[in-house]
Amino acid sequence: PTDRSGNPLPKAYTYDAVSLPGVAGSYVSTPDSVAASITGDIDIRCKAYLANWATANTLFIGKNNWPGQRSFIFWCLSTGELALQTSVDGTAVSTAQSSVVTGISAGATSWVRVTRVASTGVCNFYTSTDGITWNLLGAANRTNTAGNIFDSSTALEVGAYGAGSTYNLSGRIYSAQIYNGIAGTLAVDFNLANVIKGATSFSTPTGEVWTVNGTAKIRQAAGTAPGQLDDWLRVHWIRDHFEMQ
Repeated sequence: PTDRSGNPLPKAYTYDAVSLPGVAGSYVSTPDSVAASITGDIDIRCKAYLANWATANTLFIGKNNWPGQRSFIFWCLSTGELALQTSVDGTAVSTAQSSVVTGISAGATSWVRVTRVASTGVCNFYTSTDGITWNLLGAANRTNTAGNIFDSSTALEVGAYGAGSTYNLSGRIYSAQIYNGIAGTLAVDFNLANVIKGATSFSTPTGEVWTVNGTAKIRQAAGTAPGQLDDWLRVHWIRDHFEMQ
């Protein structure tokens, strides 16, 4: 749309990521659910911006707490590789990691992915620029302990695990998806499509209700201007100014 002079109108506020400061207590979480309790083959995909992809252990998404409530975590190692840790009994853990570092530049945004076959423990790691075409990261068929993932009752967390205490992410998470089965059914879809201004909790398309904890914040998308469009606010451009109702 344009104004009466033919100039493009500014976009309304839209929100596209959770911004995380990399400090304990700042993360996003949703309670345990059937959808988040995948025990068999799993496929995890995240779109993230990291201040640095090779300086600190940095969690994308995980379901892991002590004592005895460990399921899985997907993270970037301080040395730059991707890693998936799982537990088959809630206590003992086993880790598979990519054979090479991601090579993603500091301050860059990228998609990352891991898949795991429960019966063998075989894991594969990937990167992508668009979340559609995936490139295998390093050697194929990395392994951790075979077996079904333990069905813990702890919360599913983005940007840290252990109730926000560990592997705190410094950067942004745009999307985090968990599939039941490799390229299977989308079980958890963390995105900000339904977020309203100032929200400290929000729902996502697969039904989870997420809580924004600590100093984590919902990030305004680049190139947008005052006037968020949501279910309770509409903004109109009239004679070169915003009118809200």
